[in-house]
Amino acid sequence: MGETFVDSYNKVLNDPLLKDYVVEVLIANSPEGTYELNKQLNFERRVAVTKYLEEIGVPLEKCNFDVRVEDWDQLANLIAASDLKNAAKMAEMVKGYDGGDSDSFEQKFSATFLSEYSSVRRELYPELRRAFIKIIPEYEEDVAVSCHYCIASDISNPDSEAMESRLFTKYQVRDILNFNNNLVNAYGAADYKKAAAYADQIPYDYANEFVRSNKALAYLRVGRYAEARAILERNTIEDVQYNYALACLLEGDYQTANKAFEGYVDTNVAVAKMALGQYPQAESVLIILPDGTNNKKELLEIIGSK
Repeated sequence: MGETFVDSYNKVLNDPLLKDYVVEVLIANSPEGTYELNKQLNFERRVAVTKYLEEIGVPLEKCNFDVRVEDWDQLANLIAASDLKNAAKMAEMVKGYDGGDSDSFEQKFSATFLSEYSSVRRELYPELRRAFIKIIPEYEEDVAVSCHYCIASDISNPDSEAMESRLFTKYQVRDILNFNNNLVNAYGAADYKKAAAYADQIPYDYANEFVRSNKALAYLRVGRYAEARAILERNTIEDVQYNYALACLLEGDYQTANKAFEGYVDTNVAVAKMALGQYPQAESVLIILPDGTNNKKELLEIIGSK
């Protein structure tokens, strides 16, 4: 026995990542009989479905009802997909129904395709008489990863390997995000090559910006700066802006990095300004950082020697 709507509904409600949901309800009928009769049948069907939803505890304000007194659109689809004689012509005629007098149109349709109509009525009309219920969940953001780290203090080689990293990770990953989950785990274990391999499995056009940012961070760690930058420049989340600036810095685009770092204060911001020869501005950034901040002392010494 397959999963019932109640099973699906309870499973969705018990998902810890659930943010919200709607229940889509389709109630439809065939064109057989008069329009008024079908309208009454659909009303009775809606009453029965509404009662069922209330009995299993579904709030009606969560439900969107799509009531089709006579489902001509689906009839056209069924005819087109059938192997009936003159199926293409019949489907074309049904698609041309403009929503007018359906009783007259149904009579015209049956008269035009007299030999095929009995098969349509016997085989296809029953499929149009239905009530279909589907729950559509909306989930919380899957994963959020933000990474801040300081590149080497040697200003002559700003693209060198990071000297310190602090990874702040908070994630709740559903089964469909296994690659992303593995990426995060590999990244946290400092196995950046493996993280990048998992990142390769995540589509560039995946909708979740945090997940795309994770992909970019993995690429940053293995020197794939251009790819990381291309991903991050599409993101709109404020937390990701720092990582975009970092990608520009590591790629050697100091002008863009300096602009993207606006509003941030750390040693990477100072490095970007130093790369542009803006030593006084870099010094003003470093001075307000706490003593003991990684690379602060070394960077100030470099500025002092200029």
